[in-house]
This record gives sequence, C-alpha cells and structure tokens, in this order.
Amino acid sequence: MARPVRVVRRGPNLKGRECNEPAGQDASRRHRDPHRCLRPEHGRPIDNEPTPRLIAESPLKGPLAEGVVVIPYRVENVRILPVAGPAARNLSPRVGHLHITVDDLPWLWADFGQSNTIVLAGMPRGQHKVLIELVDAEGKVFTAQTVTFHSPGKEVRP
Repeated sequence: MARPVRVVRRGPNLKGRECNEPAGQDASRRHRDPHRCLRPEHGRPIDNEPTPRLIAESPLKGPLAEGVVVIPYRVENVRILPVAGPAARNLSPRVGHLHITVDDLPWLWADFGQSNTIVLAGMPRGQHKVLIELVDAEGKVFTAQTVTFHSPGKEVRP
C-alpha cells in the first residue's frame, strides 16, 4: 500500500493547498490537469534537469497580411503554468512563464497561458520586434528570442 505524500496544489488563484494522495496515484492525471498537484520529484534534482528551451517561429503570413501578428512558439524542458514566487523554485519539472516586450517599450506583459501562440492586433505599419523571454517562476530569464517582422497595418499620423 502506497503511503500518502504531502503535495502542494497550486491553481489559478496561486494559493497553495495540500493534496494528500498516495504517491504515484496522481501521475497520470498530472499531465492532463497541470493545476491538480505539483510536487518536487524525489528522483531528479532541479539542477540536473535539461536546460529550458524556447523556439519561436516567424509570424504566420496569412494573418499578418490582414494586420494580425500570430507568432507560434513552443517550450521544452519547462511547463508554462500560473505559478509564481520562490515556492515554485524547486518544482520538477521546472515551471515558468513568458515575458513579452514589443518594440523595446518600457513595459512588458507576462503570459502564463499554454496557448503556444502570441497574438498582436492593431500594430501600426512598419518594422517591429517582439522580445520573448522564457523565465522561471521568479522572473529569472532562462532564454530569450527576438522575432522581427514588417506589419502592413495602417499608417500612423503624427
């Protein structure tokens, strides 16, 4: 008989809850519902995990011609989850999110979703760049990639 383990459950409200399930019982459900139970794995220290990777593609040509920028991306060796703060530092596999900056503006937005797509609408005509940073739960950058494109959007008058 498996013994219960103490697991911290984190959901969209980012508050932890214990999940007292027998060890291994939730393994198949964890992949279907990433918010169910997150637990530090005992077999692999976080330092020995493969390096997180970000692969961002060029904007899709069809939507771009219509003035909508659709940038597909994928990540490897990290899960994008709505978890933030130092409590998530040692979760395995790693968790993180994206920081997205457009045209070197002084602000950015954080993306905790799992859509694997960044969508921008209403971009003015001209050359633009989008900086996509894959960060850990505390905002430390794992890796980054810049996507540049020309938007056929409306001309902006001064």
